[in-house]
Amino acid sequence: MKYYLNIKNIFLIILSVFYLSCGEPGADGLDGDPNLAVSWAVGPFAFSTDDPLFPSYFFNGTYYTSTPGGHDFAYESWDGSLWYGSYTLTYNPGTAGEEPEFPFLEDGEDGADGEDTCFELLCLSDGATLFTWSCLSRTTNRIMDERLENEVEKFENSGMILDKSLKSESLNIELQSYSLNKNDPNVIIQSGKAGNFDYELLTKKIK
Repeated sequence: MKYYLNIKNIFLIILSVFYLSCGEPGADGLDGDPNLAVSWAVGPFAFSTDDPLFPSYFFNGTYYTSTPGGHDFAYESWDGSLWYGSYTLTYNPGTAGEEPEFPFLEDGEDGADGEDTCFELLCLSDGATLFTWSCLSRTTNRIMDERLENEVEKFENSGMILDKSLKSESLNIELQSYSLNKNDPNVIIQSGKAGNFDYELLTKKIK
């Protein structure tokens, strides 16, 4: 009986050492954050979105961490025009952790974190455009530059007084009261890619 107990104890010790020495799979990488900046050329500017993470009041061209997926928004430009739209923000998921290469020696490699995505929603009196940038820096974009120049020229020809505020105003609007149909000829559709994912912007002038 004593010999049997010793064999049993040795067996349990071997099992414990085997269990403790087994490597664990690496941790999954973190998903990248989608970031959104809303910008305009001339104020006053009022904006509203149903994105729960985007602030009610924000600064022109400043990035804020946002919620991935589709969101409705509306804005009123300096000339009183009112635009309604929806945008889709995508994110880069982290990669899965790897299984141990040598199961009895070490843990598997951790997965890589997903790269952050940065979007800029340019809101002007003649409609909105969604741009994607590197989160490290914005680059020169000819289309964006031309649209901004045209907006400033339009404002200067209007004779209105320039509002130099860099902070948005809150737009009081029921976003749920509106909807967009892609078959509507007045709906402007913009689509593109951010990393490996597609994004889309729909806008329509409602006033």
